[in-house]
Amino acid sequence: MSVRELHCLASRGVPIAGIGTGAYVMAKAGLLDGHHCTVHWENMAGFREVFPDLDVRLRRARILLSQTSLSVLEVAVACGFASASHFAKCYRSLFGRPPRQERTEETRARRSGPCPAATQQPAG
Repeated sequence: MSVRELHCLASRGVPIAGIGTGAYVMAKAGLLDGHHCTVHWENMAGFREVFPDLDVRLRRARILLSQTSLSVLEVAVACGFASASHFAKCYRSLFGRPPRQERTEETRARRSGPCPAATQQPAG
């Protein structure tokens, strides 16, 4: 199928999916712009190098982990992942640490209270 045919189908609202290198073809054609996508976790780093703006789901997951009390599984599902293990592998690939560690560090930072500078009264 040609890129032109893919664009035609997409403009008609036909769901399009790819396997293997299909995500690369669709991203190159601009069909993934503004949409969620994922690739196998082993290909994630290379995909990000070529298409850095398509990490939308994982960036949203990072925000949810730091700003909500949702469990890691709930964050994974909310961001469109079918399993927590796949989510964790993708998350680690992008951010260099597992989502549980992100949550632990964020919780620790919240519990330590406000920065000392924020609680000091102005002199005078």
